[in-house]
Amino acid sequence: GKLGTGGTADVWRVREKRTGRTWALKVLKAASKGHQPTLKAFIAEAKMLKELSHKGLVGCEGVAKYELSSGSGKFAYFSKLECIEGATLQEILDKSRPFKESEAMQIILEVAEVLKYLATQQIVHRDVKPGNVMFTADYKVKLIDLGFAAEGGSKVSNEGSATGTKEYLSPEQARGGATVDERSDIYSLGVTLFQIVIGRLPFEQTDDQDLLRAHIMESLSSPELKSQGFTPLLHYFI
Repeated sequence: GKLGTGGTADVWRVREKRTGRTWALKVLKAASKGHQPTLKAFIAEAKMLKELSHKGLVGCEGVAKYELSSGSGKFAYFSKLECIEGATLQEILDKSRPFKESEAMQIILEVAEVLKYLATQQIVHRDVKPGNVMFTADYKVKLIDLGFAAEGGSKVSNEGSATGTKEYLSPEQARGGATVDERSDIYSLGVTLFQIVIGRLPFEQTDDQDLLRAHIMESLSSPELKSQGFTPLLHYFI
């Protein structure tokens, strides 16, 4: 059965006949295979995940391609991932209330531990957001989707272009053409913390350029932080 779908790939729950083990198969969509940057990023993500080992990251057994019919030269590209049963923080937010402060702080702490590990491997995730944090059926946290990940300190986007999800971009990502390091992920984690306790994003401009400008120019101001009885500790971290 299909576990989910994204802009470039579908994810399926599959059973490996040889071992009987359940996996998640991430299959690149047909429309994405002909776009070389997307194909390259898909392969790079799987290879990166295979080399990483942390309880807060999805396990990966690598990437492969399969010829759809003999001699056709047409291939399906897929990565073989640990199958996680659960929902993303975004899916939980969409269906129910914001998280309690104690719940949110524990989740954020666990994501921060994963980001700390990635930093030791000189990797910046670059797309930290509720939609990329899984809350599993046994109450564990997993950071997913390293499709935008890059080596820390490298110039990771062209001048004038931003890489990542615009609502969560750090100021240096929003500017485009800048180098990023683990502080960029910390900023996005702060936006994520704000959203999962308040229930909305800190900046909600509808125009993309206005939104990016807000991340660069505006300070965070939220009356909800003062009116909903949150502790000074939560204020401090946000």
